[in-house]
Amino acid sequence: MTNSLNSCIHAALGDADTVYTKAGWINGEGGLYALNDAGLVMSQSGTYVLAVLTNACGRNDLLTSLIGMLDAVHSGDMQG
Repeated sequence: MTNSLNSCIHAALGDADTVYTKAGWINGEGGLYALNDAGLVMSQSGTYVLAVLTNACGRNDLLTSLIGMLDAVHSGDMQG
């Protein structure tokens, strides 16, 4: 789970942190669209669970940016 296929968490944070993730998606089957990713992030500011559930299938760029921002918020909160 350290290099999960199409994981936006891994794409955003995997170079700087150890991440264990599992991504999932559905692209129009039955009229459903989803791009989800969840996992453990082991960062300098502590280990935490991150889950992102969206209907932005095919827009990994949006999730990667969002995950980077969520990680920055977590890091800022943990530093007081």
